Amino acid sequence: MSGTLKMILGFHCHFPLAFDDKIFERLYSHKLKPFLYALNKFPKIPVTIHFSGSLLSKIERNHSEFFVLLAEMVERKQVELLGGGFYEPMLSLALQADRIGQVELLTTYLRKSFGKRVSGCFLPPESWDIDLVSALSTAGMHYSFLPESVFHDTQIKHISQLYKPYITEDKGKTIIIFPVLDGFDNTILNRDARSELNRIIRALPESCLASGSGIACLFPSLETDFGSCKDAEKAFIAFFQTAGEMMEERIEFTHASKCIKNLKSLSKIYIHTNKIKQYFTECPESGALYSKTIWTKRLIDQIRGDKERKNYAMKQLWMSQGYRLFCKTNLDEPDLIMNPLIRTEAYKNILVAENIALGIKNWTTGLFEDDFNFDGEMEYIFQGNAINAFIQKTGASVIELDYLTKTWNYLATFASHNEVNGERVERLAFMDRLCSSEDGFFSDCRDCSKERYEVTEFDRKRGRLAFTLPCAASGPYSAVEIKKEYRLEENIMPVRWTFTNKGSVREKFYFIPEINLAFQQEDDKNLRIYSYEHFICNQTDKAEKTAAAKGDKPIANIQALELQDLINETLIRLHSEESFNVRFFPVKTKLRENHSKKELVFVQSMCILPSIYIELESKESRTVCFFLGIY
Repeated sequence: MSGTLKMILGFHCHFPLAFDDKIFERLYSHKLKPFLYALNKFPKIPVTIHFSGSLLSKIERNHSEFFVLLAEMVERKQVELLGGGFYEPMLSLALQADRIGQVELLTTYLRKSFGKRVSGCFLPPESWDIDLVSALSTAGMHYSFLPESVFHDTQIKHISQLYKPYITEDKGKTIIIFPVLDGFDNTILNRDARSELNRIIRALPESCLASGSGIACLFPSLETDFGSCKDAEKAFIAFFQTAGEMMEERIEFTHASKCIKNLKSLSKIYIHTNKIKQYFTECPESGALYSKTIWTKRLIDQIRGDKERKNYAMKQLWMSQGYRLFCKTNLDEPDLIMNPLIRTEAYKNILVAENIALGIKNWTTGLFEDDFNFDGEMEYIFQGNAINAFIQKTGASVIELDYLTKTWNYLATFASHNEVNGERVERLAFMDRLCSSEDGFFSDCRDCSKERYEVTEFDRKRGRLAFTLPCAASGPYSAVEIKKEYRLEENIMPVRWTFTNKGSVREKFYFIPEINLAFQQEDDKNLRIYSYEHFICNQTDKAEKTAAAKGDKPIANIQALELQDLINETLIRLHSEESFNVRFFPVKTKLRENHSKKELVFVQSMCILPSIYIELESKESRTVCFFLGIY
């Protein structure tokens, strides 16, 4: 077709593993089904489709008729499928073997399901960096699509330069890159398609149109909300109707594989865009999840002589690497790391992988040290049969608490923002504070959770870890020295503090070791909380317990607090050798969707504030011990 613009019309969709069947069925009925059934009515319009592996496998299990129709359209060469990472991962954060493995996993799935070996892929813009080229090439990818936004810091200075593919290289490997025009992904299906397509044509110089050398790539979003199923089908039919009419005018719809066959020379381009780890400073929860994947990958790499178990563990780990957990997106939703359902599901997959890697465990608790979160400081890891606990020097606080029996990280929490100064408030376990009152506002307080504790004992053999926090230079209760000791005994973690008044005057304060725990739900149907006025460990059946109500008023003079996690079928108990008071409340995060401005409320964790009143004369010491058990 002379004087025409070649156009690659692509569609992308992904479904995170943690979303439930209700959300999937809405996506299917309101978007996927209307899209494919409308496209089937226009067999002369070639399109390119990228569905993530997690979405395709969900469709295959629940709607085989969709799968059959898609296979027919692939067979008649109307649809060209794209590969990529099976679980829509943040590939730039993954190790080289994992990058290749995720891409090959989706390639194999598509070949087995549709009888076609794909040679092109689609990558989210946030996941791109130049060092992916060698991995993609090694995995058999010859070309990829990347949004216009990633080309901003390259030699491209005018939009007309985005109407052609480029070649890029890394470590001697090359792939072809097709730029995808921005500004049409979420709008072209809801607007006048003819005017939008004409706008794309007008941006190309007339000489390119005359020669037929221009190639435009569009990837309208299948996540656009059309309202009802019928409205969605009408929108798709109207769009494809217009596209079909314009095929008779100035547009030739085509596939990338066909374009590549006719390419004679390509300009070279280098696209360096990966600033993803900067997000870790803004959102440490993403950094913590990344650290955990690296830690678990090391365990998996230690598997020898059992390839099947190693591959199974790797697939479980890959399920936790969805790219939206590690970046800001332009989608009409909050960053997924803020969604507790997605965050905790990612940890669950990691812990399943860890259990597979470790195999059947039957040993006493181990104590290790490692720079777990890559901050230049050692963290300390208790690794037991049922519980793992990761402890940092700042605050000598627990930063991860895994219950391996249920593959659940009870510290998969999310920091809230202080309503007064906007600072992020970390939500860890055993965050020590010495306060003038137990109201929970921590005014006139020594916040030890922000101070650096020094390790004074690291006994691998006996499984003992001890810290010391010296007197502070100034401030409330600065004359108090704290020694803090951790142990792990089967399902129980005892934590012991010894307070010593090094000053010359009496010190009086409430000791509040804040504990935050992540639950799937915090309502009474899923989380029940009880208190024990008198409690003897291992004699719980003989003790009387009282249902505890959440609120601002503390529960006074108890010896144990019990939280029944009904979803995980788990019981968590905090008890002490002496009576204490306690307050607890859910930590919530309020967010607004970008487009709809709808306010979303996420319950991130349960904050538990036990308190014990302490008076110390000069040179006097006192010991306090809490036991945290998970069963």
